[in-house]
Amino acid sequence: MTGALWTKIIKEFDCAMVKQNRKVLLFADNATCHKLEEGVVLKNVNIQFFPPNTTSIIQPLDQGIIHTFKVYYRQQIVRKQLLALEKGLTLRQFGKSLTVLEVLRMIERAWRSVTPTTIQNCFRKAGFLKTGDDEAPEVEEMVAQPQMPEDEFNNYVNCDEHLDCSGELTIKDILEEVRPQGNGQDKEEEDEEEEEVHQVPPPPPNRKEALTGLTAVQAYLEHMNVDLSNVDALEDLFSKKSGQELCT
Repeated sequence: MTGALWTKIIKEFDCAMVKQNRKVLLFADNATCHKLEEGVVLKNVNIQFFPPNTTSIIQPLDQGIIHTFKVYYRQQIVRKQLLALEKGLTLRQFGKSLTVLEVLRMIERAWRSVTPTTIQNCFRKAGFLKTGDDEAPEVEEMVAQPQMPEDEFNNYVNCDEHLDCSGELTIKDILEEVRPQGNGQDKEEEDEEEEEVHQVPPPPPNRKEALTGLTAVQAYLEHMNVDLSNVDALEDLFSKKSGQELCT
């Protein structure tokens, strides 16, 4: 997060609230990047900052929302890694095969998996209680974890816990990121890796290839005696798409 990006997001949010005729009190942690650019005046959004050094105690996101989201996200990565190993890929090859679009899809899926109940409980745990509410409940972790030791998976989920997520890069920082490091051999290896990363991805499968793949998936799941409702939904999607194409 940066000050310029924060300002852009808040201005767009304020415009949306003006259109909806809603007044919003927005709580945010007291980070330097959350300072609006000079001259920005908000109409329907009032920002209230948490006191310094209290984020881990009274910010709802830190009471379990972020952690639950990260558990679902890391869980997807582990599962994709295992599937890649089954296909004969190394972990390094798997890492290079991931695209930004695929990661964004995993992020979207992980966020959809965080339930409204989890969010409500985290707000209550942070002290956002209505009059008459009982004591804030503990946030239960209901996420099914991959087949690996619990401590190991928890360490994996929290591996980036202390990384900076805000601030501005200096010219020196940028140069250090892009400047080649090490000897000539290392440079050649980096060039080879760069070529591999920027290879043109293959074209997407056509409709016939996609339907053939769907049939193979259906046959496999039937053999495994697995519920086929999701496959049926995909068939319905293909049928609707076919109808749309015929209409056009």
